[in-house]
Amino acid sequence: MTAVNGTLRLQSDFELARDPRTACTWQEFATNQPLMASQFAPAVFKLSLLGQNINDLTDCSDLIPQPPALKDVPEFPPGQFLSDIQDSCAVARFPDLPTQPGPPLDVAPIPQADSDDEDS
Repeated sequence: MTAVNGTLRLQSDFELARDPRTACTWQEFATNQPLMASQFAPAVFKLSLLGQNINDLTDCSDLIPQPPALKDVPEFPPGQFLSDIQDSCAVARFPDLPTQPGPPLDVAPIPQADSDDEDS
């Protein structure tokens, strides 16, 4: 289950958020964008090298722009509250974030093109 109908949760994210070795850091990412950015970049770099020969790759990371800093406090999606969080960090409570106004979100699936359409 996810907070937004029509979306999926990566199993890896689910596990990282609940493993006692990573749960508290994962939780802190919710309100600490600089920490998330400093931890995310090296992790993605390591993943990008899996199965690759680093000598065959071209570094084009200078082309990736720096993301803008968050200006707002993170929010729960409409209809979601702190009580919906499956708390996993044993030493710190999940931050009580505001909830976005409005009805619960629903993401409609993207229509798939018929295989006959591709031949036209």
